[in-house]
Amino acid sequence: IAKTPDRQMLPLAPAGGRADWTITVTNPAATDLTNVVVTDHFPAGVAYVAAATTGTCAGSTEAADAANANGQFVRWTFPLLAVGESCSITVSADVPAGVSVLTTYVNDAEVVSDQTPVAAANQAKLVVYEPASVGDRVWHDLNANGIQDAGEPGYNAVGVRVDGTDSEGNPVSSTTVTDADG
Repeated sequence: IAKTPDRQMLPLAPAGGRADWTITVTNPAATDLTNVVVTDHFPAGVAYVAAATTGTCAGSTEAADAANANGQFVRWTFPLLAVGESCSITVSADVPAGVSVLTTYVNDAEVVSDQTPVAAANQAKLVVYEPASVGDRVWHDLNANGIQDAGEPGYNAVGVRVDGTDSEGNPVSSTTVTDADG
């Protein structure tokens, strides 16, 4: 079982928004798998969007538990996954408005069948953050007071680069060029 993307970073705080994953189930065994059950655990704080779910698993039926303080479990059951066959289920979750500046949700998916009573599992992370911004414009500070005063013109075509790290310590870099207003 694979759940992709394994790690998403989405600028959804504080306005909220939607995250999507695809769960792919593959049968690498030498025998067909029967009574296949895929379970996806949506963590507390996100809401499963049943209407957005699509899938290619033949004969699949869905059952969703009620959401509670621990999240929500959604299960898809299908009768057969033949040797060498794969199918996928694409799911969505809504992140509510008002999420704190940086929130990480951990989402687990697993699969079992009559032939594989021990679950195969995969985990995906959703990191929700509030995008940062740098100032308003690059301008000619005519009176050298460090404040953007009325009538001080912007500089066109100035390169602006910001380097740093994300919430998990990974390097990030962003470059842009100012427009005619600076």
